[in-house]
Amino acid sequence: MDWRAVWVVLALVLAGCGSVATGAETPGETLTPVPVPEVTDTPATLPPGVSGASVTDTDTLLDAHAAAIQGRSYTLTVDVRTGSERARRVIRVETPTRYLRRDTLAEPWGSATQFADGERLYTRTEYGSTVEYGRIESVSPPRSQTVQLSRAFLRLDEVRVAETRVGGEVAYELTGQYPIHPAVETMENVTLRAVVEPDGFVRSLNVSYTRHSDYVRTNVTRSFAYTDVDATTVERPVWVDREFNDTGERP
Repeated sequence: MDWRAVWVVLALVLAGCGSVATGAETPGETLTPVPVPEVTDTPATLPPGVSGASVTDTDTLLDAHAAAIQGRSYTLTVDVRTGSERARRVIRVETPTRYLRRDTLAEPWGSATQFADGERLYTRTEYGSTVEYGRIESVSPPRSQTVQLSRAFLRLDEVRVAETRVGGEVAYELTGQYPIHPAVETMENVTLRAVVEPDGFVRSLNVSYTRHSDYVRTNVTRSFAYTDVDATTVERPVWVDREFNDTGERP
């Protein structure tokens, strides 16, 4: 496998190649930023698009999530497992155009790193003893397929809503188990847990399921969690200055 193949495999695993029901989650760890909450009565103030027993409008909820994180620094960790394939993406965002993204493939091992300094995007890909570098003359904000897929994952006409705490502040835990996902027929044996703050910020999501496609069933888990919100900074990696000069050209 060459370095280009590493990018391809990482992209496929992290994006969840196939239909919306493709994707995977936490390798061995489950990203749970708060303890298991105590169930309370149905909260009086709920996130946009959420009722006491369902997610009534995923577009409203995810639009509120995007608005809540807009302009803030954060660290986003995404874990994906599809069958035996495992991958992790960690994105440290200081601003929409200054960030560090690292994708890691568990087996066969490989990694792909992107650093954006506001003007250029620098890349580093490693597989075995091979390391390749590159640059792109423009920067786009980082994206996560897992977060985007939340629009499908959270389309739930029945869900348990309980009050919990994140950093001492009120949040809401959404949990559910479904033989078949209410909105995605190719997702079976679904278990889902999300922690959502009152303004709609989806702090974390963990979903596991069996994907049914072309008579093949694949066990899938996928999760993401935001940490260090308003407290993430991004340092310039040493390899950028070592491999590129001030104009972005390689010496």
